[in-house]
Amino acid sequence: MRAIIMTTFLALFLLTAVAGRAAPVPESEAGGPKSSALLSRLEALEERSIRLEKENAQLRAEIAELKAALKHRSSSSVATDTAQVAMRAPSRSTKDARATGKPPADPAGPGRRAGILSRDRIGLGGQYRINGYVVDDDLGGLSRAAARLRLRQNLDFSFDEHFSTHLQFELSHTTDNVTTTSESSRGTNIDIRHAVLSYRFASGVRAEAGILPLADRFFDTQYSSDWDYNPLAAALYFPLGEGRLRIFAADLDEGQETIADDFLHFGADYRLDVGRGWFNLGVQLLNVPAPDGRQQEHVVLGISGQTALTDGLTLSGFVTGSFTDRDLLAADRRGRGLAVGLKLQAPGGWELLATHATGRRDGSGFLPVMALAGTYGYWGLTGLLTVQGPTDTGFDGDGINISNNGFGLTSIQGRWKHRLAPDWRLTLAAGWFGNSRTPQPRSDFVGVDLLAMLSWQLTDILSLDAGFGYARIDDGVSGYFQGVIGNTRFNGPVGVQRDKVAGFTRLQAEFP
Repeated sequence: MRAIIMTTFLALFLLTAVAGRAAPVPESEAGGPKSSALLSRLEALEERSIRLEKENAQLRAEIAELKAALKHRSSSSVATDTAQVAMRAPSRSTKDARATGKPPADPAGPGRRAGILSRDRIGLGGQYRINGYVVDDDLGGLSRAAARLRLRQNLDFSFDEHFSTHLQFELSHTTDNVTTTSESSRGTNIDIRHAVLSYRFASGVRAEAGILPLADRFFDTQYSSDWDYNPLAAALYFPLGEGRLRIFAADLDEGQETIADDFLHFGADYRLDVGRGWFNLGVQLLNVPAPDGRQQEHVVLGISGQTALTDGLTLSGFVTGSFTDRDLLAADRRGRGLAVGLKLQAPGGWELLATHATGRRDGSGFLPVMALAGTYGYWGLTGLLTVQGPTDTGFDGDGINISNNGFGLTSIQGRWKHRLAPDWRLTLAAGWFGNSRTPQPRSDFVGVDLLAMLSWQLTDILSLDAGFGYARIDDGVSGYFQGVIGNTRFNGPVGVQRDKVAGFTRLQAEFP
């Protein structure tokens, strides 16, 4: 702009000089009317240059706004697709959708610096819930009643089509409050549940690092971010042929930060879309410290898949095998076993699930990853021996994993969801659990589990659930939280059967 103004002044000066030479002013008139005219013209030109400068500033502002609008339109056409996704979803079906196809080419090139955040690049998702329950499980002849609040708040930033972040805070299971949650009887603080850095390369490869939500591709039977599997990890997602490859390395426990006490998890999955379904091949390697402090290995490998048989009828299943070093278990032999599962989803809200995992009486049968990590997942259809969202609160200790911690398990489960009205839904579920090779004289029968629940969808994000659960539980239950490293424990004494009855509610708001 300054150059334009200086050029204008220079041209005017030259024109004035030329005009002066063409018609020189007599000396007698030098201070007369002609001098006044030139001075007036000079002032007019100065005013015009000021106006031009203001108009130029307005043009620059309009150009900047147009660039920002074009940039927003370009970035909003590309799916952000981070482990957020976490951010959203507790729906398990969204986990695999995060690996998308190649993004459009970046005109600014891969070395472009992340831009300044604007309001449309910030996401605020979350989950707010209040659980209430009354439970009688025949332990000591006492019933329990409680209310718990849990809050999760997401903070998501998208800097450009390459780089984004996801952060999730959690206020966990506050049971009472007078002044602040940190002064409640549980001493609850606000913690970090997810902290994800996500970068997508121009080639379509996505890299993530931080506290990552990780989930298996075996229907949450191995490890589940929907529950609590969020290790410090690095992951890569590759478009490969017609499928998507995921590899990651996770650190679950650093111990004293020496090589001999790390709990490490390495995983690789390749998912291929085929026809009306998909097929997945996966392998997991755990490097786990045994009770003697030495590193030992646990390996799980398998295949899983899903296909649409007809409109509304879907069949899915998996086959997995595991191998566990005996020093991790209270056993004289190496752990090994197989697990299979089939699920049929039919029109009318019907679901049928059958699973079988081989077991041994010393607990050295099939072991999922969660059995060594002491975590869990929403793998079943019932509410007490397996767990649903409204029942994963203070009475979930009888939830078992797919192999009952290595003793083996066969389950047959069914669920029916029926819409009573546009905003009302009824859920009924039942399951039989048995064929567990627990050490004698414990029973091989595990239990029967029944669930009935009514759900009211008040708004698109706010819902209220109220239900009733009953389970007949034998002495062969080894809860998921018991784990298997060093020893396997049971939830009750030998020979004791019990009836567990639970009434529960859940008020939950969930938004992306």
